[in-house]
Amino acid sequence: MKIIIKIFFFLLVLNVNTKANENYSFGLPSYWDNLKEVQKNFYMKGALDSMGYFLWNNAPDTERDILISQYRFCIKKESENFQRYMFMLGWNKEENAATEIYKWSSAACSNLSETKEFKDIVIEKKPLENVIKNVWVELTDKDKAAYIAGYVDGSLDTVRSVIKNPNATKDDLDYYQNSLNTIYKCFENKGFLNLIPFIIKREINDSYPVAWNISFSMGAFCR
Repeated sequence: MKIIIKIFFFLLVLNVNTKANENYSFGLPSYWDNLKEVQKNFYMKGALDSMGYFLWNNAPDTERDILISQYRFCIKKESENFQRYMFMLGWNKEENAATEIYKWSSAACSNLSETKEFKDIVIEKKPLENVIKNVWVELTDKDKAAYIAGYVDGSLDTVRSVIKNPNATKDDLDYYQNSLNTIYKCFENKGFLNLIPFIIKREINDSYPVAWNISFSMGAFCR
């Protein structure tokens, strides 16, 4: 059971104050309030796919498939409720929408962890994909932009939170702090708001999930 619920403890760690307004974020109040509901849903899917990509790359090999299968199950069962509870306690101006999505998805997944359905989950050996290629190519640029914004916010929030985690190892702290410094320097030089148009214009590599392509495009933007 400790392994099974590990993902939920990890997600709770992400709720530390990341001071998004002092760094780079899309999903702050003025942005979120101007999104249509369909775009909020794609932002949410982007943030969740970002977490799935992080787990794929960082979870131990023996646990990765079960953690992602649990997260996939939780999203399928509860994602319609994630946004319902967002900002019920007000909007901390230092947090973005991805932080709220992680907070409430964590709570929902924790509630599911003791159910029979959850315990009998079928383990799938595949990445998390809330938006697949066939869906992506049919999206409008506005919907793609919302997904990318959620993915970028989720990625940056995860890195910031690892850095602020008191249990992080020195190697992790050094690696993620250096990575974040490099990303910030890139955004400063190339313009944070130029990132989304750059990603939208790039061709999707069919060999990888859409979410992975977003990460690859972020790397290409900063080269």
